[in-house]
Amino acid sequence: MGFVTKFSLYLLGILVSSSIPGAKTSSCPRDWMQNQGNCYAYFDFKMSWEDAEIECQSYGRGTHLASILTEKEAALVAKHIATYQKNPSNVWIGLQDPRQNGRWRWPDGSVYKFDEGYKSWYPTTPDDWAPYEHCVELLYFPETVYSFVKWNDRNCNQLNSYICKKKL
Repeated sequence: MGFVTKFSLYLLGILVSSSIPGAKTSSCPRDWMQNQGNCYAYFDFKMSWEDAEIECQSYGRGTHLASILTEKEAALVAKHIATYQKNPSNVWIGLQDPRQNGRWRWPDGSVYKFDEGYKSWYPTTPDDWAPYEHCVELLYFPETVYSFVKWNDRNCNQLNSYICKKKL
């Protein structure tokens, strides 16, 4: 996707999200799952992390690649993905190291601290094993309870399916 297309999608997301200032919705968009004041949607087509984040933002204010802040939320997201994924693969979530300095951030502004709070890194990750692993994916493990629960740092240009989260 070219720069002009990405920029246009980004602007469209801003316009859509700001079209009704102060308006709040109490329900999720059609085909999105609602839980604990959030909506979730899994998308089974592959994009880079950046393109997936732009696509999530196009669904309105407060919508980003999913932040996963508790073990309970992780289990819910994993079950949701497993229910809808047709072609098993890893899935983008919102965690990213945008400045490439080891300071991971959620795009929705949720706090991430490496030494406290919920995290579910696969053993020895993040490792920046291949250069430029600054985005995070949920790992698919065939027929195990670990599918879509463990995190892995990955090159942001990798093509993955993705899950969005919208705060109500």
